[in-house]
Amino acid sequence: MKKKKFFAAVLCALLLAVSFSAAEQIKSCYPALGLRWKEPLSQTQAEALRTAAGEQEDAPLYPTFWREEQGQAHTELHQADEVTAIRFNGEGSLCYPARFISGGYPGSEDTSGCAISTALAWQLFGSNDVVGQSLEWEGISLTVRGVFEENERVLLRGCSLADTFSAVELSGSFEDDRKAQAQELIRQAGLPLPDSMVYGQSMGTAATGLCFLPLLLAGVLLISECVRRMRNLPPVHRQVLLFGIGTGLALCLPFLLEQLPGWMIPAQWSDFSFWPQLGETLLACLNEWFAVFPCRKDVLAKQALTILAVCSAAASMLTVELYNRTRA
Repeated sequence: MKKKKFFAAVLCALLLAVSFSAAEQIKSCYPALGLRWKEPLSQTQAEALRTAAGEQEDAPLYPTFWREEQGQAHTELHQADEVTAIRFNGEGSLCYPARFISGGYPGSEDTSGCAISTALAWQLFGSNDVVGQSLEWEGISLTVRGVFEENERVLLRGCSLADTFSAVELSGSFEDDRKAQAQELIRQAGLPLPDSMVYGQSMGTAATGLCFLPLLLAGVLLISECVRRMRNLPPVHRQVLLFGIGTGLALCLPFLLEQLPGWMIPAQWSDFSFWPQLGETLLACLNEWFAVFPCRKDVLAKQALTILAVCSAAASMLTVELYNRTRA
């Protein structure tokens, strides 16, 4: 029996570790507020948005423009079809969560440089040690600046604002309502409102919260067990234990609130109309995310979310099973 409990506890810990790893993957996919348009932005529109963002004094924002496309890459000896290429102007890490094994992202204005995935490096060069090598992407000669881990053929390259873009990542100092601030910035720049938004911080918060569900469940079961056993304690001991539990919860509350965006915290906890509205807002954000035409990083995030949901549910069931076995 003890061995079964031990193995169940180890398995639960492993599931939690996988859950937190998946949550970090989601956070790396969405480190900023994402704006998506069906109709690409022109150079004039991109410059107007960057200018408007630079004029924000209280909460400056920094836009990174990018676009994903499919095409062909080749060297003198090898060719790769159906390559996913992401061109960007700004911070490359906001557009794609690359884990580099050598080199790094090309510069924002480095129109002759690129970074490629390990899958593409092996197909074109037969090696991962290819920094400094040259390839052609849709007739454009590029030099490899970095190689990152990825089992799909992916290419990242910098470009100027003269290109067209269908997505923008907004980073910087946001106020509580990110959506309203982003929409106001877009209006100031004279751009049409985006067809969809991806709320990066909220996605990361939700993913982390899902990871903590088994731990929260374990805490609730532990407290309930303590309360059950308190009935047999002397009144003084019972009061001390209740005080300890209350103090622990009070100390944990500020940490938990720090993990939440400002718009998810009510101004008055007694405002019961806030909670249904919050649920509707979260559901609308989730529906909007699933309705987005998936880019490569959206696929990675949804894969991580599936792993996270399965592992969190399994860890929760194991927690309940361990509790029942302990009481038996």
